[in-house]
Amino acid sequence: MYCESLTNYKRAKTIQVNIGNVPVGSENPIRIQTMTNTTTANVDQTLTQIIKCFENGADYVRVTTPTLSDVEALGNIIRKIRTILSDKPIIADVHFNSKVANQAAKTAHKVRINPGNLVDSKKFKKIEYSKKEYKAELEKIKIVCEPIIQTCKENNTAIRIGTNHGSLSDRIISKYGNTEIGLVEATLEFLEICQQLDFKNVVVSIKSSNPTVMVHSNRLLMSQMQKRNLNFPVHLGVTEAGSQTEGRIKSALGIGALLVDGIGDTIRVSLTESPEKELPVASAIVKHIEEKAFYPNNPEIKKEFFTPFSFNKRKTYQIKNIGGSRVPVVICDIRNNNLSVNEFSPDYIITTKNNEGDFFMSEYSTLVCFSDWTKNCNSTPIFTAEDYLLFNEEIDFCFIEATYKNLTKDLIKKISRNKNVVFIAKPETQNQIAELRLFYSELETQKCEAPVVIKLSYDSNNKDLFDIKASIDSSVFLIDGLADGLLLINNNLPELSDIIDSSFEILQASHRRLSKTEFISCPSCGRTLFNLEEVAQSVKKATKHLKGLKIAIMGCIVNGPGEVADADYGYIGAGKNLVSLFKGKQAIKKNIEAELAIDELIKIIKENGDWVEP
Repeated sequence: MYCESLTNYKRAKTIQVNIGNVPVGSENPIRIQTMTNTTTANVDQTLTQIIKCFENGADYVRVTTPTLSDVEALGNIIRKIRTILSDKPIIADVHFNSKVANQAAKTAHKVRINPGNLVDSKKFKKIEYSKKEYKAELEKIKIVCEPIIQTCKENNTAIRIGTNHGSLSDRIISKYGNTEIGLVEATLEFLEICQQLDFKNVVVSIKSSNPTVMVHSNRLLMSQMQKRNLNFPVHLGVTEAGSQTEGRIKSALGIGALLVDGIGDTIRVSLTESPEKELPVASAIVKHIEEKAFYPNNPEIKKEFFTPFSFNKRKTYQIKNIGGSRVPVVICDIRNNNLSVNEFSPDYIITTKNNEGDFFMSEYSTLVCFSDWTKNCNSTPIFTAEDYLLFNEEIDFCFIEATYKNLTKDLIKKISRNKNVVFIAKPETQNQIAELRLFYSELETQKCEAPVVIKLSYDSNNKDLFDIKASIDSSVFLIDGLADGLLLINNNLPELSDIIDSSFEILQASHRRLSKTEFISCPSCGRTLFNLEEVAQSVKKATKHLKGLKIAIMGCIVNGPGEVADADYGYIGAGKNLVSLFKGKQAIKKNIEAELAIDELIKIIKENGDWVEP
């Protein structure tokens, strides 16, 4: 198993790595970090932003250092920080240039290097290697890395091996594909070099803009490190998560799914917003995870009931539009509130009788409690487990709301025979993930193929906090292909439309149900030479109605080409106020003026037949 427990929160056992005076891993708290989006050469502007990030709760701040002059500026920044905030840990973010990485290691407390671009290249070429040639390529990497590692040893500098789905090298993709295995192997290659050179001051990370890929590859990395007796701290993040609600949900979904299994020692929420706005989101994610430690002593699950390293939808029978190969449904409970709809509409509503004794009916499919249900009420009943066992009349379609403790052999036997039930799995404690996992484990043990809608309940009056909690608690059930629907409850949010929209946003972020355009937008950094936050909002406004399309909005070429290759269309920074537009991995228009780029992007989408009028 890739983690110590599926039902009781236990941090993975990792070594301590010293990053300045704030160590990570082992018994240390989960550390929170962010990254500046200023030009590093502008020392005063970057320093101001760094100080603001530390004052807002960052444990570490990362700064882009693409050139030697940026490293020099970083040194000036660190010296000034020491006079203001004492010795706060600063991380240098290096791509492409090993000389810059070596110099940065003399100055920064940690250096991030990317296995995809430090030595190898990415030109989307298929390369065939013999075993001897492949081994020679690895030796080249070692030769490049050895001076950097030696400098780190001499200066007590840590390294993060930061592998990214958007920047895997042609060599890795040629052998393993752009897959979870490729991400893990790229990371292990560099870890092996660190082992050979007896360097242990290492943090590892695997990131993707797709939370499912990010979760599965980090689980696989943990599994492979365990087999090799390696226990380095892990940095987590969903890269290019975007902004506003979608960025928060996507980040909570990916990061939370790993933290809940004890994987992760430091996290960064990558939003296309100012860096300090990432920090309260990261803090809320960590707090919600750590609360689960207060609900221990759940039964342990000895056998995995899902595939942890790849997506495989749970096998169920289909009834109506639920289960089988259908996308997850959204159910909304309107019994304590009036139905309001904004961007999305639920598939089912749970209703009750009004003061006149009539059910509230609408154009939606309605569900009612069995105690209120009659055959002629034009609605579908929700049974308790006990009521369903006692009910002897024929019925084509019904729901059963149940906990894992209700899943008796008699109940499962009747359901498996009739195949007319959709479960609403209902946790009873605050550790909702543990209870729902026990529910699915029991269904697997009894070989029951009934579809399952997961019910998650909250009492938050803060929409952002609700989104974060619901995303975390639903994460593993969507990423692992288990849930056939979502029923979110929060009576402290006045608008049901907020709950409905959050349900669809969570399904979108998990790639289980696409209801709108998918946007991949990076958080910006000193390499970005235009206002990425404003541009991202403008692109979204113009294209948000293109359901099912994936559009990448990237500030520079670090991850841009890789993310665009995985998207339908791409908008990538090419220089100061210059943009290149892509269809897949093919550049359609290069170096056009930024003010013309959105109109040109729409033109390309229309020329390829993917445009529909809003």
